[in-house]
Amino acid sequence: DFSKKLDYSSLFNDKEIAENLRLIVNNVGYFKVCKVFEDDPEDLQRQIKVNLYPVTLLSKFGINSFKNQQVNQGYVNRFGLVSVSSYSAIRHYTTAGVYGGTKRYDKFLGH
Repeated sequence: DFSKKLDYSSLFNDKEIAENLRLIVNNVGYFKVCKVFEDDPEDLQRQIKVNLYPVTLLSKFGINSFKNQQVNQGYVNRFGLVSVSSYSAIRHYTTAGVYGGTKRYDKFLGH
């Protein structure tokens, strides 16, 4: 549950995963239906934290893992990084301002 996590560094400490990783699917999201100026600041922070940090950090971890495997193993494997976003990344909803903004970031990062 990424909404309760304060530190994501434990996700990147497993050497065996880093050496054998082939595919990452970023598909995480937290959304609360509410207008931005009526929402609780903690919920706004939770949406930003859950929707941005894991996607960014896991993408970085994956790309670095893929590069290291190619260098260390001396041959090219097939790797994949899939970022699942949301329709709200391109469609504006009055009750999804923060969520839509974070999903727009996910979409941009995926490109």
